[in-house]
Amino acid sequence: MCKAFPQTLTNVARDWFSTLEPNSIASFSNLADKFFAFFASSKCIRKTAASLMQLRQGQTLRNFMIRFNKERLQVPDLHITAAVSALTYAIKCDAFKMSLSKTPSKTVTELLTRGEKYINMEKTLNLGKVGPSHDRVEYKRAHDPNPRQEPPRSKQRQEVPPTSFTRLNTSKTNILMEIKDMKELKWLARMRSPPQSRDMSKYCEFHRDHGHTTKNCKALQREIEALIKRGLLSSYVGNDKLPKNDCGRERASEAKRDG
Repeated sequence: MCKAFPQTLTNVARDWFSTLEPNSIASFSNLADKFFAFFASSKCIRKTAASLMQLRQGQTLRNFMIRFNKERLQVPDLHITAAVSALTYAIKCDAFKMSLSKTPSKTVTELLTRGEKYINMEKTLNLGKVGPSHDRVEYKRAHDPNPRQEPPRSKQRQEVPPTSFTRLNTSKTNILMEIKDMKELKWLARMRSPPQSRDMSKYCEFHRDHGHTTKNCKALQREIEALIKRGLLSSYVGNDKLPKNDCGRERASEAKRDG
């Protein structure tokens, strides 16, 4: 019987059993105590409602709700009040927080259904944002062999000489909306100047920041000009071949000749 007992153990337990000294086990309870003491670190820790309170939303609401539901299922006999409290404390959506605080869900099904409502709302708000998504912009920056950063404004004014730009047949805002997914387009980082020194009522789609409008963005004008010189935006070049900066000079010359 004693010789057959090791064959009932798993490989790991059998290896441990073989290391026991001869005549060191007086009874089965003594063997059980040694067994539990040796394998105590391998025991699965039972999760409680307190473990849910340690969760924090670090991703989208949809992904967090999936994670929260998995953790919830591992807590035995979890009361709905504890689940609502943990979820309210963990999520970032203020509207969802207020809804749970004002009218707590009475069942898990109701809680998950209400979460789906705010997941759809978050998705709708993200789709309504103009310009490329943050993930797409970050991907372009990470895979750009020659990333370009906008120099500080003070240096930019000193180092960038005046230049002439090709006349366009549409606005720079329309061009940006149509070429925003071009891999050749170099998106700039956000403005470095303090927010309090900028006009927060104006928004630039190219910088994705406040301070000036897309129409008056000089950096966007230079980027469009660079793409035109590479032959990528020929469809946006106006019929008038005169550069914008030379129009006034040409009209002045004509007026002088007429005079």
